[in-house]
Amino acid sequence: MQQVAKVISDKGIFILIELFFILGFTLLSYKYNLYVALGFIPFCFLVCKPIYKSNLFFTVLLVLLSLIYGYYAGGESAFRVIKTMVVLLPFFFTNILRYEQFHLSKYFYLFIQINAILVCVDFGLYFLIGHTIMNFTESGFLPRPCGLLEDSNFFSYLMLVCIFYYKSFYGFYNKLFIISLFLSGSFSAIISFLILYNVFERINVEKECDVKLKLVIIIVTLTIIVGYDWIAINSDSVLNFISELQVNDLLKVKIASMTHRLATISNAMSEMNTISDFMLGIGAGKTRGLSEIGLNLHNSLLQMFLEMGVILVGIVILIILIMLQNIKKVKYVILFCTMLVLGSMMETFYNPLLAFVYFISFSNIYKCNFQNTI
Repeated sequence: MQQVAKVISDKGIFILIELFFILGFTLLSYKYNLYVALGFIPFCFLVCKPIYKSNLFFTVLLVLLSLIYGYYAGGESAFRVIKTMVVLLPFFFTNILRYEQFHLSKYFYLFIQINAILVCVDFGLYFLIGHTIMNFTESGFLPRPCGLLEDSNFFSYLMLVCIFYYKSFYGFYNKLFIISLFLSGSFSAIISFLILYNVFERINVEKECDVKLKLVIIIVTLTIIVGYDWIAINSDSVLNFISELQVNDLLKVKIASMTHRLATISNAMSEMNTISDFMLGIGAGKTRGLSEIGLNLHNSLLQMFLEMGVILVGIVILIILIMLQNIKKVKYVILFCTMLVLGSMMETFYNPLLAFVYFISFSNIYKCNFQNTI
């Protein structure tokens, strides 16, 4: 491992992390966990760098936990611990991110642009010939194209972040990106975009986030997450109310999807019967079997709690809080917390959106320099 680490320079870490994100967002790599294998390579760099001793503690801790989970719950749970560590990859390289100048390369911009074009083309092809180039899901009578990604929600959330990231460098919103976000059909992403657009236009989001503002943002975020989880866990009365609503067909589809998620979460909570279940969870992958159509809970942290227990969730929450502490600009604090909220409504944690926002929050190349590379 030390030989591998010696050939990886500080600059090389940025290349590996960016490639990790591209693979992490891409259909086949995400589906077969290829991005996890790539993401594990930079951890070799930690072995011979004394500046990483504090973060190395988390690495060693999570590796030890993988052995514990493997013993009690099997190999899938052990892999889930390792995968969790890798998904949080940029956190372990905060020292480099703070002091090196970097930005997303032109290759990442090209990757995003190709995805946006594919979504727009597939949306049109669906109505013209009934077929698309890439995969898609249907929502009522509308397609939900996802470009090179596995899921339209993954695409739309990634595009949501990129729209505001590239706005900082170009000085204007990329219309292609916005159109593709709307055509992807994610109601939560569209609502989030409209809210963030109005917020970002009214306040100076490029300034550093002071303690009071960051605290307010975190409290609002936690209130939404806890409120949604409470509704999900106590969903019987909510589901009865929703079933009686008179709405149009498209909203009925959205409501049916939401009620199914709420019912699945409510049923899943009854699976935790022992202290061992509470501490170590019921086992990785078990929540999928709680749904008659084979869906997970669509709630990243709650699903992790049910499958992996309070130990892993507690460590992950601690890392997330440290990440929030390290993020300086208002814009990225808001984007990070937005991804946290959306992760409470969709299964997005292992699609490395949180880590991506954290990574780009350290980007420090100004507009004029960035434009010269495109």
